[in-house]
Amino acid sequence: MVKPLYFKGDKERRPYLATECTDVRKCEKWRRQIIGEVSKKVAQIQNAGLGEFKLRDLNDEINKLLREKGHWENQVR
Repeated sequence: MVKPLYFKGDKERRPYLATECTDVRKCEKWRRQIIGEVSKKVAQIQNAGLGEFKLRDLNDEINKLLREKGHWENQVR
């Protein structure tokens, strides 16, 4: 059996666009995955020993994930 391109190993990869997903359960799954990623990055950003550049990079990544989370929430609605 040939696996579709969006599968990597046995894990399914999150679609690039939230509008590509029409199943509510999967949309909620991807949204929860993003929330988990945000919480990990927030924990990293609270490390006092981080340099300014790493801090800015983490902040940019968190902002990007929060924006993406909004797209998934709209798709769930």
